[in-house]
Amino acid sequence: MFSSLLAGRFSSAESAFFLDSPHFPSDCHIVDVCGGVLDYLQGEMKRILEEKHPTELESKIKNVRFIAECTKFGLLPVGFVLGAFNSLMEDMTPHHVELLYHIADACGNYLLHMPLTRQRFSALLQKMLKIKTAKNLPAHLDILLEDAYHQLRSSTNARAQGRGAKTPEPPEKQFLRKLIFEELLRRDEDQVARVIRKFPWSTEPKVEKWFRENVLDLDMQTNFDHIHRIASLMCALAKYLPSAIIACIDGLLEAIQVEAQLKEPLSRDCFPLQN
Repeated sequence: MFSSLLAGRFSSAESAFFLDSPHFPSDCHIVDVCGGVLDYLQGEMKRILEEKHPTELESKIKNVRFIAECTKFGLLPVGFVLGAFNSLMEDMTPHHVELLYHIADACGNYLLHMPLTRQRFSALLQKMLKIKTAKNLPAHLDILLEDAYHQLRSSTNARAQGRGAKTPEPPEKQFLRKLIFEELLRRDEDQVARVIRKFPWSTEPKVEKWFRENVLDLDMQTNFDHIHRIASLMCALAKYLPSAIIACIDGLLEAIQVEAQLKEPLSRDCFPLQN
């Protein structure tokens, strides 16, 4: 599609001069070609919006994705792609739905996370959902827009959670977790116990808290086939750190009791007495 445009930009004389002069600064040629390609892309986008012919979908998708990529790299103004997105949304034909999806997929995250475009593009996404609900679109197109919307929103929520994430855990706590849930699978319980006993249990109260939190987090950290190893580790530590082991066992029993109270007891009708 762009071969004829690029060929037109380089006349035979210019090409010969360029090849014969290796030290000639090529920036002017590259800038000239880039500007021509961008002008062509903008013209193609305007043609797509004006003619509204349901033909050449594959070619339109390539143009739209190229425009979206150029927008991400600052080659095209963001207002152009936002205006195109809004125009496609106002006339939500099946082909326009496909193009909306590809714009959202190619540069939606960029537009949604840029401070200058975040609010406007977020409003456009909400408007897209409302128009989609009002239209009687085929099921596959409806799913396409839903998928684009939820993918963008999930990435936004993930970034928000990342910004509000807690501070990193202390390296001592991370090392303790590694000993309990990784090294214990490869080494003997007594070897791991000797390393754990070297932690500053008497001078640092947080060590016991870290140990208790890690041990009580079994469901998230270890395979249940290896729980017996953790039990053996606690047995090896009980002689030297009785208070920490007792606190772990008390916490485990309390967790079991709370969970049992939250669950409704099974109805006795489910287990009829046998004569």
